[in-house]
This record gives sequence, structure tokens and C-alpha cells, in this order.
Amino acid sequence: LQGRIASILRILPVLTIRAGRVASAGKRVGVRSARRRALNLTLRRAASMEQPIFAISHSNAPELVQHYKLALHRRFPGSDVLTADAAPALGSHAGPGGATIAVLDAAIVARAVGRS
Repeated sequence: LQGRIASILRILPVLTIRAGRVASAGKRVGVRSARRRALNLTLRRAASMEQPIFAISHSNAPELVQHYKLALHRRFPGSDVLTADAAPALGSHAGPGGATIAVLDAAIVARAVGRS
């Protein structure tokens, strides 16, 4: 019933994953608002990193990928932005037009690899 009501009202969840746990980052009315929230969360998180790199996974949403890439490059020129088709698990839950943005601090990874 909640899902049906949310669908009628166009309420979409925005999810985040930290330390391997999925958590709600809020709910938004409409696709544009949900996408803007996801991008803003990513930009805010990346701002605290030395060398952010990004990965965008999508389910048949090439226009959204381009939108996200432009926004990320505008804010973090020279940062790598990798893109890929969504894995079946994401695609089946998000549906066509769904996307995720991941951000990782490459500087931390480089230091960790250097210690190996």
C-alpha cells in the first residue's frame, strides 16, 4: 500500500551506502528532485576528499549519465568519471532510467596500495 501511494504521489527514495550499509538519504517528490538530491549528496561527499573519482552506473539512462558527468567535471575538473551499465540487481530495483553515483578518494587508495 505504501509503495502504491508513493507511486501515485511520485515520491522517490534517495538511498546512500556507507560502510556497507544502505540508509535513506530522504525522499523526494518527482524524478528531478530525487536526481538533484543524489547529485548534491555526491558533490558534498566528494568535497571532503583529496582526489575524488566517480563511477556512474545506470539502467538505460545515457542522458542522465551525461548530465551527472557534466556536473561532476564542472565541480571537480580533471577527476575521473567511470560509467557502466547497471548490474541486473540494480536494474531490476531501479528500473529503466535509474542510476547510481559512487565516489571514492583515490588518494586513500593510493596510500593503502603503497603500504602493501
